[in-house]
Amino acid sequence: MAVDEVTGRAVPKAPTMRPVLPPPPPSGPVPILYPNIDLPRLSPQLAAISTMIADGKQTSAVLEAWKGYIRRQVQAKKPINVQETIQQVQRHAETQVKARTDLEKTRLAAKLNSIGDDAQLANVDLQNILQKQQQTLQMMSNISKMLFDTAQSVIRKIGG
Repeated sequence: MAVDEVTGRAVPKAPTMRPVLPPPPPSGPVPILYPNIDLPRLSPQLAAISTMIADGKQTSAVLEAWKGYIRRQVQAKKPINVQETIQQVQRHAETQVKARTDLEKTRLAAKLNSIGDDAQLANVDLQNILQKQQQTLQMMSNISKMLFDTAQSVIRKIGG
């Protein structure tokens, strides 16, 4: 166990994790695996939707991409498990958000350690990042619900 320099209390060692990859380049979605999570590989269409969600794109754009994906699957008569697909897209989006947030937290923590007087400002920045992550995760939950409802609607219209 390590000892906290400020409080003098014993602190358990953090588990070793694989390094987090940087966020995807603007050229296109790149699947990012978060430490200790083995996610299945998404199709390019679903990876693009996942990245749109993680990037905080407007809900209308995400829903249009989703409708297009569902239409193509239904018209090609390919089986689709809507709930499982939504969960995969959401997990990938959450993974990207967590990876980006961890990268930003690491950057801000390093800034906090290197800057004495501006430490309070860096701490406020860190709190804002964490709050934004929480809001993004809440938004992704809402989008998942909309994706499910939209998929059901598209399937009913095409199949019914």
